Amino acid sequence: MQALSAQASGTNYSIKILATELPPYTFTENEKPKGIILSPIMESAERNNTYIEVEFMPWQRVLKELENNPGTFIVAMARSPEREKLYHWVAPARKTRIGFISYMNEHRHAEGDEDHLFNDRICVEAKTPMDNWISKRPYKNVVMTTSSFSCMKALQTGRVDYWLTDETLAHYTMQHHKGQPEHLIFHHKIMEPVLYISTSLKTSQDVVEHMRVLLSTSDLDAPE
Repeated sequence: MQALSAQASGTNYSIKILATELPPYTFTENEKPKGIILSPIMESAERNNTYIEVEFMPWQRVLKELENNPGTFIVAMARSPEREKLYHWVAPARKTRIGFISYMNEHRHAEGDEDHLFNDRICVEAKTPMDNWISKRPYKNVVMTTSSFSCMKALQTGRVDYWLTDETLAHYTMQHHKGQPEHLIFHHKIMEPVLYISTSLKTSQDVVEHMRVLLSTSDLDAPE
């Protein structure tokens, strides 16, 4: 676990955020919390005299800590029917789409034409929603990896035909490793999750409202 502070002392309100390494949404860089969801919230907190502590840990630990510590928040949780009644959904943070991505090749399957993908070589990062999705379908040539970087390299070098992933993550990974994200081509969409800021059902309304103030005055590119 890694606890990182956002602001110096002297502020008059404090909030704790739990996060996992999920670039580009939430991650650490030079021992500082960053991300397209996390950074705007931190900047808003500084303007609103709020002290924020961000603690990074594995996802299952995040969920356990959230339940045991009312008043803490997760800032990048996908809202789903299974989770609907388990958490307080404070506000949407980011909408993304997940699907099959190719790289500068001739694959041009039409949107919705999933049957043609069953025999292609697909790279998937293990222990992700994409892994869970593809394991229930008749794909014959699935390559499992432990990182987005491994899938990116496999796609670039032609060892796989498609990378099944979050489109925002694919572009970030390619750019972060000095690749050319403009060469990524998005194909068949399998889901379009909205990532939420959420908290325990036991969190007080006062704390929830303060988080909403931070979000309303942030530069977060949240969906309507």
